[in-house]
Amino acid sequence: MQLGEPANKKTTLIVRGILGALALIFILAFAKEIGGVLSLFWTFFKVVLLGFPFEGSDPSIQDSFNIIVFNCLFGFGLVFLLWLLLISAQALLPVNNPQDIYRAAWHLWLYITRRHGQAIFIQDGVEISTKADSERRGHGVIAGDHAHLDAGAVALGYRVFRL
Repeated sequence: MQLGEPANKKTTLIVRGILGALALIFILAFAKEIGGVLSLFWTFFKVVLLGFPFEGSDPSIQDSFNIIVFNCLFGFGLVFLLWLLLISAQALLPVNNPQDIYRAAWHLWLYITRRHGQAIFIQDGVEISTKADSERRGHGVIAGDHAHLDAGAVALGYRVFRL
């Protein structure tokens, strides 16, 4: 089991079910707009790639496109960005300035997308990691057992490579 993976598959299924239900609600709520965007892409495909003559399009298609773009950029993207910054500023690390918040948010993003470096878990003072986790390159992630972290700390070191 890799660091960050749930211990059982039931949790994964529940999270996927919730995300699937939310996606289904979004699709049902914006079915007309999604259909307009799909017809816009179909028109683009026919005219540009297949060479059919342009017959004009319904003006409501542009409105549908604008609604979907607004929802995706501001409804999902901006809310996710604000969540990422708030979590980074308050819950992850003791940060003091906006640059530290940005760096913590960036490392959280790397962890979420699984593009981080080494991932190591410390439990009762013992390092728990797999060979694949310890061989990854880039900025790493370290997690500690919360039951014992208040009594101690984790010391980090780094190696300098010279060419």
